[in-house]
Amino acid sequence: MFRANYEAVFLIGLVLMYAVRRYYGLIYRSRGVKEQGFNTPLDRLMTWISELGFVLGAIYLFTDWLAFANYPTAEWWGWAGVPVFGFGLWLLWNAHKDLDRSWSPHVEIQRNQKLITEHVYKHIRHPMYASYFLLGLGQVMMLANWIAGPAFIVLFGLLYLQRVEREESMMLKIFGEEYKAYMQRTGRLLPILKRRHSKSHPYPINTEKK
Repeated sequence: MFRANYEAVFLIGLVLMYAVRRYYGLIYRSRGVKEQGFNTPLDRLMTWISELGFVLGAIYLFTDWLAFANYPTAEWWGWAGVPVFGFGLWLLWNAHKDLDRSWSPHVEIQRNQKLITEHVYKHIRHPMYASYFLLGLGQVMMLANWIAGPAFIVLFGLLYLQRVEREESMMLKIFGEEYKAYMQRTGRLLPILKRRHSKSHPYPINTEKK
C-alpha cells in the first residue's frame, strides 16, 4: 500500500485537508445566502478537474494502476515534502478561519461581506490559493510518480489562471479604491519585498568646490 512512511503522512494530510473544506463547506451551506454570483459552468468544471489531482494521488496509494510511472527518489526528498504539505494545511486552515463568513467556494460576493486584510491576508491577497500550491508541491515531493505527483499542482494551476483575474476584478468592482490600495501593498501568492531606503545618502558626497 505505502512504498514509504511519508506516503502515509500524505494520506493523513489529505484527510485533514478535506476535513477543513468539509467543515467550512457546511458553514457556507447553512447560511444559504449570496448577494452576487460570478460563477460560470467553466468554473465548476475546472474545480472538478482540479480535484482529480488528489484523486490520482489516492489511486497511486491504493492501487498499482499508475505503477508504470513510478520513479526512484531519495527518502530525504520525500520527507522534505512533509513540512511543505504541513505548511499548506496550516495556511489553508487559517485562510478559512480569517475569512470566516466571507468565505465562499465560488466566485461570488456574500451579503455584508468585508474586505479581510489582516493575519494571513496581511501580506498576500490569495493565501488560500497559495496553500493549495504548497499542498500540490508537497504532493510532488512525497509521491514519486510522474502522473500522481504533479497531478494536482498542474490541474489546480489551470483553475487558478482561469479564476484569479476575474476574482480580483470582482473585488475591485465591490470594494473600489480600498481593494486597489490593498493590491499595491500585497502580492497575489508571495509577499512583496520592500526595499529599505535610508534617509541619508549611502555614500559621502563631497560638496567642496575646487
